[in-house]
Amino acid sequence: MKITGLRKNSSNDRISVEVDGTFAVSVSLEALMEEGVNRGAELTKEQLKRLQNRSSVEHASAEAARLLKYGRRTEADLLDRLQEKGYDRLTSDTVVQKLKQLGLIDDREYCHSFFLSHRDMNGWGPDKIRHALRKKGLPEQLIEEAAGECYDRDTAVEQAVRAGYKKLRSLQRKTDNKQELRIKLNRFLYSRGFDAACCQTAVSEILLNQED
Repeated sequence: MKITGLRKNSSNDRISVEVDGTFAVSVSLEALMEEGVNRGAELTKEQLKRLQNRSSVEHASAEAARLLKYGRRTEADLLDRLQEKGYDRLTSDTVVQKLKQLGLIDDREYCHSFFLSHRDMNGWGPDKIRHALRKKGLPEQLIEEAAGECYDRDTAVEQAVRAGYKKLRSLQRKTDNKQELRIKLNRFLYSRGFDAACCQTAVSEILLNQED
């Protein structure tokens, strides 16, 4: 096979490579230089395959960079998105590993940040946050590590009390029965991701303060 044409694309910095008069692949100038190819040179099947693989990785990297502009991504999410775009698993893995090396994706940091933001901004309890992270495909070890760093027992009770007070106002417009309020507050806090013991402690504190 002979390289019969090298043409710079007008829309980007890639080079279109013609082999025996037919378009073969579009890659970066860096990739061409690494292979040491130029117009008129012979191109082996192995070289062409490497250029095609490199082209796929470069395109997938550009797509990953576009996705990252919209916010943080997990490894699992990025792998899924790239494969949805038609990139094979090997290409997608190659891109994700490179992004990890560059520090552009970090599942540990993602878990930690997700716990803090949903604890402080959304008032979610630890169990609800865990569930959300599991759905995103995060490793259980990283989830529990972030939970331990961001949500100790005292913090959980404090957050539950805060969320419970807000809910209490709306409940009291419908009933003033203490037992009914206790049941509904417990149910509400449990739905927010606080465990049974935390709910009971928080509700008791809320209702006790209401008596004062």
